Amino acid sequence: KMIDFISDLSSYARNKNSNFALITNNGLDLYQKDQVPDGYAQRLLDAVGGALIEGAQYNWDDNHDGGVATSKKTKKYIADDTAVLHANNKPVFSADYCGKDPQKAATAVKENAKNNIATFPARYKELTSLEYVNQENFPKNRDINTLNDVQTFAFLLNPDKFANKADYLNALKNSPTDLLIIDLYYDDKPLTPEDLSSLKIKADGHKRLVYSYMSIGEAENYRYYWQKSWSKKLPDWIIGKNDEWEGDYPVKYWSKEWQKIIYGTPDAYLDKILTAGFDGAFLDIVDGYENFE
Repeated sequence: KMIDFISDLSSYARNKNSNFALITNNGLDLYQKDQVPDGYAQRLLDAVGGALIEGAQYNWDDNHDGGVATSKKTKKYIADDTAVLHANNKPVFSADYCGKDPQKAATAVKENAKNNIATFPARYKELTSLEYVNQENFPKNRDINTLNDVQTFAFLLNPDKFANKADYLNALKNSPTDLLIIDLYYDDKPLTPEDLSSLKIKADGHKRLVYSYMSIGEAENYRYYWQKSWSKKLPDWIIGKNDEWEGDYPVKYWSKEWQKIIYGTPDAYLDKILTAGFDGAFLDIVDGYENFE
């Protein structure tokens, strides 16, 4: 059902913008032929432009402090499960949570490159900073037209540390990365097509891609679609709350009510992303199927 959902999102978006692409977050089991019904792994591969994983080299601990080295067992799992993506010419990205040690940021970039994985070395789990972006030796003078062109990316979902929208957009504009993954909203207002046009040009004058975050496995009580009545009584397609992330609520992602929130009308989330002019969407909580296993 998760693969069906992603495939439907892809078809819908491509019908409106043939170049629009999706990046999935985690949920690597869905790409494995021995884990899903016949034909479904390929269906997912056909629907997406690439996949992101978290912590290929470093992750966070229970206190949300980064810099915890990923185990050899997990690294082998990542290598085994991303092999099918590489074999199908689908790029793989990693957000590595490096904590306060800039050397770990450099190490994450170097080690992931050996496995053909582009890296965003994050200072904070909350993805509030571009602090380690310049640890990399960025290639220049290149237009980025597809995800396969991407060698570097920035992943900034929480702009709270910026004084205002102008500072936030300037920081993004000045990032030398090939791909930006950001939120659709700043201060509860969606970014405009004008904002997106400016972000799609790097400081060196060449094109880059800009993708919007969108959770498809959890509802978020700080989003425009959240209804006050849900805080008193959850609809039956919301199954509870995520105790690790305040304000997040796992959903029955196959429900018509939820999918109508995500796409299909001018007020739906994906439609707002398309209207703003993003090049694609980053799909979070793809592994929400684990709530129902």
